[in-house]
Amino acid sequence: MRDMKESHCSTISVDLYRGNLGKREAVLRFLQRALSLERPTRLLLTSQEDMTWLSGDRDFLETWKALLHQVIESGHKIVIIHSFDRSLSSLLFIMDYWLPMHLTGQLDGYCYSDFAFDRSKTTLFILEEQACIFSRTYEGAEHQQAFYFTQKDVIRMFEESFWAKIRSCRPLMKRLPSAPMERMQEIAAFEKKNCACVAFAQTMSAWTMPVHIYEKVLGRLDIDPIELKRRSNFHRKRQADFIRAIKEQRYSLLYHIDRLEEIVHRGGVTYGGGEFFESENIIVPSADFVEHLIYISDLLEMNPLLEVSLVCRENTALKMKDYGYILKEGDQVILTPGRRQRSTSVYVASDEPTVMRAVSLCHQYLQQSVSPEDRDVKTMALIFRQAATTAPLDPSSCFYGLLTEREYEIALMIAEGLTSREIAEKTFISLNTVKSHIKNIYRKIGVSTKVELTKLISSKKESV
Repeated sequence: MRDMKESHCSTISVDLYRGNLGKREAVLRFLQRALSLERPTRLLLTSQEDMTWLSGDRDFLETWKALLHQVIESGHKIVIIHSFDRSLSSLLFIMDYWLPMHLTGQLDGYCYSDFAFDRSKTTLFILEEQACIFSRTYEGAEHQQAFYFTQKDVIRMFEESFWAKIRSCRPLMKRLPSAPMERMQEIAAFEKKNCACVAFAQTMSAWTMPVHIYEKVLGRLDIDPIELKRRSNFHRKRQADFIRAIKEQRYSLLYHIDRLEEIVHRGGVTYGGGEFFESENIIVPSADFVEHLIYISDLLEMNPLLEVSLVCRENTALKMKDYGYILKEGDQVILTPGRRQRSTSVYVASDEPTVMRAVSLCHQYLQQSVSPEDRDVKTMALIFRQAATTAPLDPSSCFYGLLTEREYEIALMIAEGLTSREIAEKTFISLNTVKSHIKNIYRKIGVSTKVELTKLISSKKESV
């Protein structure tokens, strides 16, 4: 017979944090614990609670973002379960602060829509085998508490609960292939679908670029003739598909490009590198950019279903979006890396209806922030052409078309006397990556030392 005196009770240690201020304190402790670990691990995150504790304090939100990015940079993986039983404002918050993190390649997201409609909402943050935050909010309750656990057997219990919940979820995002050609082929197949389309990017896009300009840009890249032809043929087909599509469906394209004075001073415009099968953004000379704008204005005149907006001024609404998207309404959305993309950045796609609705609403909001002048592409082309012929260029603009945007940035830092380690710290990339960039710079420009590069840039300044 079972001994009825046998105890199934154990004593655990827990720290209690009260209210939103307490929850913020607990979360900071949680993230700092992750950063203190010698080896990367996983963070398991899910929450149905109101996000006011996070978004209600701007200073805390910025601290949270900075720490979370440090966690990702440290190599930690994040598994997150999104719950879409939220208000529109909460949904847009998820768009701006969570979805871009999927582009780091360090985050796996899941969608949980089969939630119970009870009066309680739960948050569960787990740092595997290290720490756990658990909180539950009841509708109408005056007091809120967050419990912080460090006891391993308790953490394992919550881990089991998290993975059990995962089994009721489906992946929120699908990663596109990492190989540039395979990835662009998948994007092109998606673009061909006969649906209305909205798109946004933090750089200029080659999607609307005529083939002859695209081939000129490719000709300046360090690629062999066979690869050049392969890329050119791909773009030729993609461009033909685009021309057919805009005659049948509504297309709204919005690009947040470099500021006018930057373009004029540097003599070049930043384009997304992925469309040229490059891992980093590239610079296209101003003359080619102006010709591209004239081509777009011709397309706009002939295709009333096409809308293109180019913003080359400060725009807070656009600047906040460190990602891009291509949405085919009713089908799926592809998220693309933002302005600060890295060679390790990934492209992801989602057919989750709530995500697509959020992107559609986000696009409407962004379009409302665009002035009529930004929609007048023909006038913009004339402005750029006039400015480019009258203003002095950056003496180093001769490097545009030869160097990527990152390589150009590093070349100028070298000329300023910065060491490789100082450049790595300033650009937030590894020392080995900096050294690799420097080798590419030397090879493309035809120098072999930092001294030669510095002299070359100085001689250009003296000749201006």
